[in-house]
Amino acid sequence: MIFWPGQADWRWNLFDLVLALIASFEVAVGFMKHTVNADGLNAVRSMRLVRITRVLKLIPLEMRSVFSDLMMMIDGALAGVRTLFWSIVLMTLPVYVFALILTETLGAKNVSRGEVGWEFNTMSRSMFTAFRCLVGGDCAAMNGTPLFPHVVEEHGWFFGVLFCFTQVCMSFGLFNVIASVYVENVIAHAKNHDHLQHQRRLKDKKKMSGKSIELIFLLWSEVQKANIGNTSFIAGKFDLQEAMQLEITKAIFETAVHQKRAQIVLHDLELPPEEYETLFEVFDADGGGTLTIEEILQGIKELRGNPRRSDVVSIALRMRAVQEQLKRVEADVTVLKPQASIVN
Repeated sequence: MIFWPGQADWRWNLFDLVLALIASFEVAVGFMKHTVNADGLNAVRSMRLVRITRVLKLIPLEMRSVFSDLMMMIDGALAGVRTLFWSIVLMTLPVYVFALILTETLGAKNVSRGEVGWEFNTMSRSMFTAFRCLVGGDCAAMNGTPLFPHVVEEHGWFFGVLFCFTQVCMSFGLFNVIASVYVENVIAHAKNHDHLQHQRRLKDKKKMSGKSIELIFLLWSEVQKANIGNTSFIAGKFDLQEAMQLEITKAIFETAVHQKRAQIVLHDLELPPEEYETLFEVFDADGGGTLTIEEILQGIKELRGNPRRSDVVSIALRMRAVQEQLKRVEADVTVLKPQASIVN
């Protein structure tokens, strides 16, 4: 099966294209190994590792939905790239200010490697040291001992207080804000991804039609079973046009709904499982005690998916229209009541 752009699983088409390109590249490498010299032969042979990606072709198409969580994590990671970029920019500012202060106050040109001043004698080295101390957690001197105790011992407590204050602001302030914003953006993107997938499934008319026909067949089969002992009933093959004329009783409907296959169909139609027990009462809007196939399909169409604000507004507007009609009927009855008393 081929998935084109715009369909639910079109990304698998791109995935298969990448695998095809890798296979083509492998053929080209196989041709090249006969023309390269001995020095380049090992490099060409190392490219055979791309063959491992061909194992992914063995995954059945139906099982690729198992990797939906992985795809969601990848989408979330990609969605957080912009947040990650601005997080890096935001972290760079205090690191730069801290490094600038230390470079201007502690930096010394005529110091040997391993001394405290050598760690801050250039802006680049000072930035690296500040990053190690404030972000990386590796604030050690060249000999492996903690750096800032040496700074405090040689240059005073001002630099110790400055380091502690900056470390607290970075750890308990900036890092927590960045983490919360990043997680919030990833979760929001994941929810939006779920919403888009859900809307795409609801708009899949082909799937809706196929599952509806399958449900009609299950109901038709239950009617066939219920009428086996009826001498006036003539069994026959399934015909969709004839099945559309059926009237389903509550007993037949509930028997069909309790079947595992029917529940799978209802789940595929995006009907919530907690509503299965009350579906007949919901679909039987006129209280007639039986359901037509048209009523069932219309009820499924209205019940699919999550409740929307438009559903509530629509009900409120319909109730207002009914109230207006009742008021007009009441007014007409009030006008006709004296005339009816005269006739009597």
